[in-house]
Amino acid sequence: MAPDPSTSHGTRTTRRNGPVLTDNYNGPEKARVQGLNDFLVFGMVAVTALSSGALHHAYGWALLNMAMIPFIIAALGCGLWLQRRTTRTQQARMPT
Repeated sequence: MAPDPSTSHGTRTTRRNGPVLTDNYNGPEKARVQGLNDFLVFGMVAVTALSSGALHHAYGWALLNMAMIPFIIAALGCGLWLQRRTTRTQQARMPT
């Protein structure tokens, strides 16, 4: 059974697009929080883009690739967990 879209909880769980971050703030706070979020996200993108050349020059590709292994394993683990959770949810919804 789908959540009731007329309630705030149903709206928040069924909406997939849009800034969910600002749903927790009122009035003028929304713009400030969204601006801070954008600044942090794009600031980190700029820092990583600008530092990648220096890291590559200083350490080379081999060390950079080795440093990414824990993050790749974490992403794979999250993907497997999500797949397993989704499969269990679908199986629970199927009529017997």
